[in-house]
Amino acid sequence: MYYGDILLLQEHWLSEEQLNCLNTLSTDHRSVAVSGFENDRVLSSRRYGGCAILWRKALFLTATPIFTHSRRICAMLFNGNGFSFLCICVYMPFEKDSNSVDEFQRQLSIIDSVVSQHPNSHVILGSDFNVDLSRNWSNTRLLNDYCRQTFMFPVFRHEHSTVDYTHHHFNMKYFNNIDHFIVSEQLYQAAIISLSYTMLTIHLTMTHYAFTWLWMLLI
Repeated sequence: MYYGDILLLQEHWLSEEQLNCLNTLSTDHRSVAVSGFENDRVLSSRRYGGCAILWRKALFLTATPIFTHSRRICAMLFNGNGFSFLCICVYMPFEKDSNSVDEFQRQLSIIDSVVSQHPNSHVILGSDFNVDLSRNWSNTRLLNDYCRQTFMFPVFRHEHSTVDYTHHHFNMKYFNNIDHFIVSEQLYQAAIISLSYTMLTIHLTMTHYAFTWLWMLLI
């Protein structure tokens, strides 16, 4: 994280009372985060969920948290000299039944509401969508439709991307691309320099690849 200006983090497993510990990870960064569960909830197994955005203090940007009342969405508005961009970190539900599809659609509606409130800002959606866009699944269609309707573009489809998959099962038999950066049209067309792997993070039976997006915004 010491080389990144903005970090999108999912599944930190922290309660609301523990979120401030993210500010101790680096003296060069600040953070905003949401917990995946309520403080008074009794957990029957391991903790789960949560997402966060960390950004470098030295950036000449004004950072404003956007509260959505969703435990799957963390959003920040960054304003600079003559430009702004909306950064949204998500941890979307995996498709397993009709209820999970409904929940996925509900979270997309919240994202769309936040984006619609900032029509003059560039948009960066990132993190674990739990959707492989090559699958013919309900959530895949929902996300692809949302991208088409809002002129948003998955960065892995960009010519400068070297990412072919972002997650594999622990037995190395299943590979898919379920973690994404999805950005507004101007960023996709003019600002992307590269998208590549950086390192592995391993937890329990799943392995996700962290990846780096290098971009430049000319104003």
